[in-house]
Amino acid sequence: MRGRLFLRLILAALASIFIYTVPAQAQFAFPTVFPKPVLLLDQDRLFSETDLGKALAAEILAKREALIKENRAIELAFETEERRLTDQRPGMDPEAFRALADEFDTRVQAAREAQLNKDLALQSESDRNRRRFFELSAPFLSRLLQKYSASAILDRRSVLLFDKNMDITDEAIALLNEAFAQNPDLLSKEQTQ
Repeated sequence: MRGRLFLRLILAALASIFIYTVPAQAQFAFPTVFPKPVLLLDQDRLFSETDLGKALAAEILAKREALIKENRAIELAFETEERRLTDQRPGMDPEAFRALADEFDTRVQAAREAQLNKDLALQSESDRNRRRFFELSAPFLSRLLQKYSASAILDRRSVLLFDKNMDITDEAIALLNEAFAQNPDLLSKEQTQ
């Protein structure tokens, strides 16, 4: 009986030491952090619904339409030339026709590759424009971060559930539209820098 009582007293003493020392150690291992809000933003909407994003997208759209028109003109020219070659075939020497057909195929492949390279370059430009948009947006988003004393702005796509009051997309769109209206040559200034 005495042994059990003695064991209980030792365990109680150890438990009290453990209870008082663990929080003290935890304070040294983990600094006290006061939680700050996190804001959410729909990046796609910000780009597509701001005047600045629309201006950048319009640049690419105009170039894409021009490239589509150019592709169609090249395609029609090759179709016409192919019909002409096909019409000439019956009266030609097979070796001479083969040489013309091979040369035609080489030009068609080169044109396709050149047009594909133009399309890839246009896609790269579109990606650069999107990055440039978010670089231009950063100071305005930073203002919203400070306004709400938030610790971060996350893209809505990376969050499963959230309080809709955390979403600053509409406010960010309004802020950027106001800034772009006050300084419409923002894009041209950025391009020359």
